[in-house]
Amino acid sequence: MIVDLISLLFVGIRLEQEFGCVRVGCIYFLSGIGGSLFSLLFIENRVSVGSSGALFGLMGAVVAEIVPNWSKHEGKCPTFATLGVIALLLFIIGLFPHIDNFSHIGGFLFGTMLGYVFFIRPHFDWSKYPMAPHNRITDFTIDSSRKMCKMFLWVVIVVLLAVLYLVFMVLAFRGVNGNDHCSWCRSFSCAPSSHWNCGGGSNSHSICKYMIRGTTMLLTCESNQRSQIYSGTFSLSSIKEFCDELCS
Repeated sequence: MIVDLISLLFVGIRLEQEFGCVRVGCIYFLSGIGGSLFSLLFIENRVSVGSSGALFGLMGAVVAEIVPNWSKHEGKCPTFATLGVIALLLFIIGLFPHIDNFSHIGGFLFGTMLGYVFFIRPHFDWSKYPMAPHNRITDFTIDSSRKMCKMFLWVVIVVLLAVLYLVFMVLAFRGVNGNDHCSWCRSFSCAPSSHWNCGGGSNSHSICKYMIRGTTMLLTCESNQRSQIYSGTFSLSSIKEFCDELCS
């Protein structure tokens, strides 16, 4: 939480001073929703709360604003380095249990696209005015070819955002589990380790898949993907005990 607050101060103040609270607030809110929708596809049995997804959205928006206007930004390399350190730190923290890294990833992806939508600038042909200050643009001509390219990309991203929000909402309401299609993706939000239980802790129910043939059972823990074969007769309570042991 402290890291989130410090990061939000660093990123949010700079963006609000340059673009205003309305546009920054829209990106913060919408990227938070996008990160939560993305998280729902992979984390179904736990409640996830927090502002990290929206914070990653603001960092993605900074990237989307700087890259297309690379030649007009001063201090871009230190900014990228600082954002990289913050993002890497929060991502590593997200590898521990009970931290929703999928919200971070989804928030960053949505924030990057939203940043291009809300922070788009006209591309001025600075080469015609090499000695002119870049903060005075009233008398400058606009590079029409680059402007058209930017506007076309802007429309594409707006359509893509609308489609992604709609698709993710439909998949979430239908209960689609992304882990069924990407078994290793769960490691992004909880790295397998002998020091913790990715199934949710000792007070939660471990989740396992099992297949019984005669007196043999193949049991697979969904949180760490460990599998083991058991022999004997099995009841629901014994399967649960084996599952808790396998997932611990």
